[in-house]
Amino acid sequence: MTDLFWIVADPHLCEKNENDSKLFLKFLNFFAVSQCPKMFILGDLFSHWIATEKGVTNFQKEILDEIKKTKKEIFFLNGNRDYFVEELEDSPFCYCGKKYKLQSPSKKFFFFEHGETINLSDRKYLIWSALSRTNAVKSFLEILPKSTIEKIAEKIEENLSYTNIENKTEIPFKYLRRYSEILKEEGVETIFLGHFHKRLSLNYEGVKVEIIDKFFPNGFYSVVNSDGEVSDRLFSDK
Repeated sequence: MTDLFWIVADPHLCEKNENDSKLFLKFLNFFAVSQCPKMFILGDLFSHWIATEKGVTNFQKEILDEIKKTKKEIFFLNGNRDYFVEELEDSPFCYCGKKYKLQSPSKKFFFFEHGETINLSDRKYLIWSALSRTNAVKSFLEILPKSTIEKIAEKIEENLSYTNIENKTEIPFKYLRRYSEILKEEGVETIFLGHFHKRLSLNYEGVKVEIIDKFFPNGFYSVVNSDGEVSDRLFSDK
């Protein structure tokens, strides 16, 4: 059976964790030599990422260069740790944005999103997410020194790691059901989400919701074949 695409969620790559970075680069090489033409990364590629010209670190550039070397279609869905990735210079992604729909062989649609804004009860984060990604904030960051931007990014990462834990880990079933009903009317048959660091398959009146687990520590990724079937795999360099 032909692989239609692979899915990875929440790698949270960090320069301080060299082993994770090496494993992810080996995974990219593994994907590059596979027969699969597409991969979707469901957000949070790095532990923190401000993708302005001065915000991208040398470590991040190295990872992005390796993504480009796969010479395949890699789609990036913005996560809660990703800022201004749509405007990334010399982007390795064929698509970057909040949401994406891909038509399936059955003529319905696969839908991809990170998933952090589905829980409408998480009002504090929704406000923060909207305000922190405005053009005004981007313009302010562009005038700051690179070292200051890095400190801001590290502070954001620290705050995201230790706050709002409940809304980041608990599945918002009520809102997922409503979301599925809306997307069903748009012809969506399967929704893929990251963010929650769990693997879970749900079905709401014919709409499948596949929540993909984080990539680390087990090298977790999912594969979707030409029949729309989802299988889970673990990547190891051993």
